[in-house]
Amino acid sequence: MIEQKVALVTGGSRGIGRAICLEVAKVGHAVLINFNENLGAAEEAREAVEKIGVPVDICQADVSAKAHRDLLVEFTMERFGRIDLLVNSAGIAPKVRKDILKPKRASFDGVRNTTWRAPTF
Repeated sequence: MIEQKVALVTGGSRGIGRAICLEVAKVGHAVLINFNENLGAAEEAREAVEKIGVPVDICQADVSAKAHRDLLVEFTMERFGRIDLLVNSAGIAPKVRKDILKPKRASFDGVRNTTWRAPTF
């Protein structure tokens, strides 16, 4: 277990999530960057955090699935031994943008599961 505080950031490889990873690293937290699909973006985010000088790792997990959330927490605990800060930054938009009143069920479920269920770790 490391002595410094550890931040687990879902959706931490791009956008707001990446900015959060950098900011928590600047205040001294070790960072676990979660990503779902874009390994290249996750590696770039990891390199940016490494330059700040804190421990960092990445972990692929689809936070819309409870089994993946459980594995993400388990990985973080194995790697760092603690979680002091959880930032649920993962979010997706519909794959096809159509009238909001007529969404396809699969599209609606994907957005709902990532945005609304994922924070229920």
